[in-house]
Amino acid sequence: MKRNLLLLGTALSLQAAAQTTSPATTTDRTFQLGEVEIVGIRDQDSTQRVSAATIQKFNRNDVSNALNLLPGVSLANVGPRNESVVYVRGFDLRQVPVFIDGVPVYVPYDGYVDMGRFTTFDLAEVNVSKGFASILYGANTMGGAINLVSRKPVKKLDLNGSAGIFSGDGYRWHVNAGSRFEKFYVQLGASQLKQDYYPLSDDFTFRTNQYSDERQNAYRDDLKFSVKAGFTPNATDEYVVGYVNQHGEKGTPPYIGTDPAMRARFWQWPMWDKQSLYFISNTAMGEKNTIKTRLYYDTFVNELFSYDDTTYTAITRPYAFKSYYDDYTVGGHAELASRIFTAHVLKLAVQLKRDVHRENNAGEPQRTFIDNTTSIGLEDTYQLTPAISIIPGVSFNTRKSDQAEDYNATTQAISDFPSNDNTAVNAQIGISWSINPRHTLFGAVARKTRFATIKDRYSYRMGQALPNPDLTAEVAVNYDLRYTGKLTPALDIQASVFRATLPTSSSKSTTLNRDASSCKIPVMPFSMV
Repeated sequence: MKRNLLLLGTALSLQAAAQTTSPATTTDRTFQLGEVEIVGIRDQDSTQRVSAATIQKFNRNDVSNALNLLPGVSLANVGPRNESVVYVRGFDLRQVPVFIDGVPVYVPYDGYVDMGRFTTFDLAEVNVSKGFASILYGANTMGGAINLVSRKPVKKLDLNGSAGIFSGDGYRWHVNAGSRFEKFYVQLGASQLKQDYYPLSDDFTFRTNQYSDERQNAYRDDLKFSVKAGFTPNATDEYVVGYVNQHGEKGTPPYIGTDPAMRARFWQWPMWDKQSLYFISNTAMGEKNTIKTRLYYDTFVNELFSYDDTTYTAITRPYAFKSYYDDYTVGGHAELASRIFTAHVLKLAVQLKRDVHRENNAGEPQRTFIDNTTSIGLEDTYQLTPAISIIPGVSFNTRKSDQAEDYNATTQAISDFPSNDNTAVNAQIGISWSINPRHTLFGAVARKTRFATIKDRYSYRMGQALPNPDLTAEVAVNYDLRYTGKLTPALDIQASVFRATLPTSSSKSTTLNRDASSCKIPVMPFSMV
């Protein structure tokens, strides 16, 4: 039995409109420029969505728990970092990268991101593409992609908010405020999710490193602010500037089991901060062509302190340290869509991304790692008949190391790792058949790749491995057959049979003093969705 699992919950909702309008739907409030989808077959490919209404209904306050609502997506907390991660059909977050409005936000060093740090209060929906992710996402979508799509206002005054308290001296609040005029709109969001601990069972017996019924060092505090301003000069064009600022703090509960091979870590993160600044536009070029652009600058500043013991005051023992990350990613994406050929929607995309990772422990010099990634992709949606669409796509990706510094702790000297680069080709084809308005079949084959991360290539794994800068890209071939049907007005069914083969796996898992150990779920051959 859990004690005081839920102390009190309250929720406040505010809605205001300056004029009489019909209620807006979830789709109305979805920031469409932030979506990455295959034209003409929404909800018929392998993309699944969790709407804001569903997130609110099931009280999912962070993205990891919201994603856990989807079939084929598994939630886990892994490694000594105790990060919330998800596996999409067995692929981890290095192979299923995370985007906000189509802008990549995963951590440059290892490709992971702590999904528990991303709250859901300002989102319109969460999209997950499995296997057959659009070529337009760019490189590294070997197992799919996760896209967090923000809200946009639909009224002159669009306001909502909530507040609540819960066990562990926890509380949450959020406010979303937006305004839409004829050609302009602005959307603001602010939220906080905080908890000091979580309660243990009344039957729990105290032991070393856990001397109360309040789980030690299990706190979190995530504060988020977002703003987006848009200009829509006509029915086709849109220009948007957005900014997201997240500040996080958390602790990792120490190990209290009996396995002698495991040792307790006394870790705290006084800073887990991310900022994203982006510009997204959509411009019509005549009646049959449009060009869409994304420009972005994303930062990640992170501090991890490892202490001597549960007092979390001294840092003197050999395993204790202060570790600092100071990363940023800058990039751009241009996408040309054309309908000049009858029954075709052709899309050509070019992406450039520069990842900079800087790290050091207290008392050490800072080391810098820089990767440049380029992707050129072509995707077509061909309406073969009114009921059948064929979607082929191909992309050519390159990853080049501009800088990678090695550190010798004995001599305190910094040297350069050998330069390295890698190329990879992605190719896929999907077929959508609308048997009738109530039944649809979708099949796909996708050859997708993932470049070895900075961590994969350069980590010494705490003295247990050697760096391998020349690691080449992983490759997977995904097969998917999906059925979507509406059996009755109140009953929908989706079923998917899929398989992923891994002909090569050249990137081996390695870790540094702050890295999570590998934990991979086998790819499942069958899923009912």
